[in-house]
Amino acid sequence: MIAALMRYLDPSAGRILLDDTDTLACDGDSVRERMAWCGPDTHLFDSTLRENLRLARTSATDAELRTALGRAQLQSWLAALPEGLDTALGTHGTPVSGGERQRMGVARALLSDRPILLLDEPTAHLDAPTAAALAADVLKATESRSALVVTHRPAEFAALPTVAIPGGAGGVR
Repeated sequence: MIAALMRYLDPSAGRILLDDTDTLACDGDSVRERMAWCGPDTHLFDSTLRENLRLARTSATDAELRTALGRAQLQSWLAALPEGLDTALGTHGTPVSGGERQRMGVARALLSDRPILLLDEPTAHLDAPTAAALAADVLKATESRSALVVTHRPAEFAALPTVAIPGGAGGVR
């Protein structure tokens, strides 16, 4: 579903509309530039935390980066880093845990401030309290934009409408 929304695949039936325009009439890049996407395997580059976040919005200030990290429940992690935003993340972010990596992807998506938010398993790899806090911040972010949250834990996003996929264990919110 996400691949079709992002124009990586054409729908096999039906249509996907963006502002009343069938996305098949648009080039993929023009569709994707309106979307902030966070998949289940966020890639981190061999650079600083600051530069990895600025992939979402190159003009972001340090205050905006810290806010995005806070909304992604990474404020304690940031405070513990030896050089803060200037901390090198290493080759492919090797020292970063799976949960931190996923929340970095969420921070990037929120920082991008694009009108459509697509999140695939944003609370994966997280303990229950951290997942609940992250879900609450994601819900706040969806107040001003369209969102699709794919999750196997739909109770974390109970305020969003659910579309259950036949044969699936969870739902799409």
